Amino acid sequence: MIKVAICDDDIQFIYKLEQSIFRFAEMKRIKVDVDGYTSGAEFIQKLQQSERYDLLFLDIELGDSSGIIVGNWIRSQIQYESMQIVFVSAKEMYAMQLFDLRPMNFLVKPIQQERVDYILDVSVSATYYRNWERKKCDTDRRTFCFLFAEPCQKNSSGNSK
Repeated sequence: MIKVAICDDDIQFIYKLEQSIFRFAEMKRIKVDVDGYTSGAEFIQKLQQSERYDLLFLDIELGDSSGIIVGNWIRSQIQYESMQIVFVSAKEMYAMQLFDLRPMNFLVKPIQQERVDYILDVSVSATYYRNWERKKCDTDRRTFCFLFAEPCQKNSSGNSK
C-alpha cells in the first residue's frame, strides 16, 4: 500500500487530486491510502504524532504557511528523507527555489491526469523497492544478482509485524 498526503488550502484541489490518485490506483491495481490537509500546521501536527507517508503533494502557497517552510521542516527538523515531496503551484517561478529540499517533482496547476500518473508510477516503484536489498552470487561461470525483501521483524512475543 502507498500512503499519500495532499496538503493544499484549496479543498476542491484536494478532492480533484485525490480522484486522480484513485483512478491511477484502480488502473494499476494497487492500494492507496490518501489523506488531505488544508493547512501546513495540521500536516506538521500529524507528522509530529508519528504519521508517515510515502508521497506528499505539497502546495507552495498555503493559507497559513508556505509549502517551502513545511518542506524545509520535513527535511531539516525531523530529517524525513524517505517521503517523496511533489510541490504544487499555479506559478512555475518557484521551481528553482526548491532544489535544496530535494523534491521528487513539481506540478503546475491545473494538474493533468498524465502528469499525476507519471509521478505516481515513479513513486510506486521507489516505494516498493526501497526495502529490497541486492545480493550478488558468484559461481564458477556466471554472476547472479537477486533482490531480497527485508525479512519480517519479530516483536517481543515472537510474532511477525
